[in-house]
Amino acid sequence: MLCDRLKRAGETPHKCDICAKTFVSSSNLARHKDTHTPKKSYTCGVCEKQFTQRGYLRKHMFIHTAGRPHKCDVCHKQFTEGADLKKHKRTHTGEKPHRCDVCEKRFAESGNLKKHQQTHTGDRPHKCDVCSKTFLSSSDLCRHKDTHSHDKAYTCFVCRTQFTQSSSLKLHMLTHTGERPHICVVCYKRFTQYGHLKSHMLTHTGEKPHKCDTCMKAFRTSSDLAKHKRTHRRK
Repeated sequence: MLCDRLKRAGETPHKCDICAKTFVSSSNLARHKDTHTPKKSYTCGVCEKQFTQRGYLRKHMFIHTAGRPHKCDVCHKQFTEGADLKKHKRTHTGEKPHRCDVCEKRFAESGNLKKHQQTHTGDRPHKCDVCSKTFLSSSDLCRHKDTHSHDKAYTCFVCRTQFTQSSSLKLHMLTHTGERPHICVVCYKRFTQYGHLKSHMLTHTGEKPHKCDTCMKAFRTSSDLAKHKRTHRRK
């Protein structure tokens, strides 16, 4: 096939006219352009949730039809696809197979690596049309735009608290259910958020990834580094 030959040759002739990223095929380019103009044209006929791509809708339909056959043997969370289960398991194992070739920082998912690499290039292609602030990803831009609208469209059915983002509502619901889905594989301590588990794992590994660029002292968390940096400003 032509696409396979282009991949082997390293050729990517289809170029995005917004951010100049290039692709092997026109279909890949078309899917990419949806990230710049997230028009949700595909609607679920069961719950009316909307999606930018037909593939996302097809994957979503498993929730209503085939269920979630792929189950995590650590926390028993279930997934519609085996690839999603594989990525989820890395939250338990701490595996980070994707490495930045500039600073050698490692990531569990390739998407997070791609986003991180933009911090080296300075590329922030997603621009807010209200305040002109720019972002690394379309999802970051969407979350930011909620700060302009203040439209709290997501309501907790237990306490009626309202949120601007579905992710905030989902996190809030854990306060009602008591669920702590993220489990440390070393000491079995449980957490409501993956970020909290990630910070906790550093207590076992001894890793201190956040380094002060003034005195080179290293810290486990970015908040500890921020507090430390204030000691330099006071001098």
